[in-house]
Parts: sequence; C-alpha cells; structure tokens
Amino acid sequence: QFHAANSDDEDYDGALWAAHGWTAAAAWGLLFPLAILCSIYRRILGCSNPGLWFQAHKYLNTTGVVVSIISFAFAILAAQKEGEEHFEDGHPLLGLVIFMLMWLQAIAGVLRPSLPKVSAVDAQRDGSPADNDEEQTKRKLESNPVE
Repeated sequence: QFHAANSDDEDYDGALWAAHGWTAAAAWGLLFPLAILCSIYRRILGCSNPGLWFQAHKYLNTTGVVVSIISFAFAILAAQKEGEEHFEDGHPLLGLVIFMLMWLQAIAGVLRPSLPKVSAVDAQRDGSPADNDEEQTKRKLESNPVE
C-alpha cells in the first residue's frame, strides 16, 4: 500500500519512507550504475593504474549493497510502524525479489574465479612476459583475428 506524503494516518512515518526512497535511489540510481560504468570504461580508468577500475568497481558495488540493506531496513521499519503486512503486493514484493537478486549478484562477484593466467608457452610464442593477462590477450587477438 502506498501513502501520499501528506497522509493523515497517525501511524504513517513519512521520514522513514523518504529515507527508504533516497537510499534506494542512491544505491540503484547512482552507485550501481557508476560501478557498471567503471567496468565498461576500464581502459580509460586504468591507463595509469591497471587495477584502478576494478577497485572502483568493487567499492562502488560494496557501498551500493550496504546502502541497499539500509534502504530495505527503512522500508521494513516503516511497514512495521504502520502495522502493514510485509511483501504482500506490488512494490514491496518486487523490492524483495530485487533485494534477493542483489545478494545473488554480490555473492557471485565475491566467488568469481580469477582471470586465467597466460601460460609460459603462450608468452614465449608471443614474445612477451606472461604477467599482464589483459595485454597478453589483446596481443593474441590482434595476431590471430577471428574471421
């Protein structure tokens, strides 16, 4: 159930609902999109420090998860204060599904495997050291274009 900002309901807590909205907007409208952009534009961000894009991506996503948890807590507190049932329809149910999917994504990000190391044989064949996977992969693709 949604309430107007000027609700006369004495149990309505506009401050909690506003906090829920602002924190959700910060997480889903700012932090997570910025984390995605860090990954998309990693070549620009990593020109002086190859790991910079990943650090920014990781910290923006972590902060987004924390802010989402806070937003979720604000919604639970506001619904409890109003005596409403949790997750019975529409927006609350969709929010719960998105919250669970967010956790699956966060866990997948933490458990993801490392990039494969370039073997010494491949490095020797390409004439470059095997310590920079991204550069090594780029050289391989340039020397063996997909037809």
